[in-house]
Amino acid sequence: MKSIAETIKQAQLTVLIIEDDEMFANLLKKWIEEDATRVDIVDSAERGTFLVTSLKPDIILLDNNLPKLSGRDVIELYLDLSPNSKIFMMTAAEIDSHQEEIIVRGAMQFLDKRGLQKKILQGILLEVAASIMDKKSSSKA
Repeated sequence: MKSIAETIKQAQLTVLIIEDDEMFANLLKKWIEEDATRVDIVDSAERGTFLVTSLKPDIILLDNNLPKLSGRDVIELYLDLSPNSKIFMMTAAEIDSHQEEIIVRGAMQFLDKRGLQKKILQGILLEVAASIMDKKSSSKA
């Protein structure tokens, strides 16, 4: 049986962090980069659009409160540009009535930045990696 780290590494995950708080974005990258194949950071939804289009990342960690366009405003666009990407919305504000709207628009989950920990991100990486590996093994069958 493969370890969690082996499963994540084998999936060769790409992660895009769209976050305007540079310190928080770098912390997320530090937590993720030992497991993911590639981790990129951008500070706006507009810059995120370019990388979503070109990279087609497996995971998008998307801040809800970005300058100009909010994360909520671009979920559907990002999924149109990269349908296989899994979007996880992040917020430091109270998770409120927007949570249901975010999920309806296509985000996988709403993450509270105030309680976000490395082990939570590793769980997300594992979940997405296992899904990718399942798809690869079923396409071989």
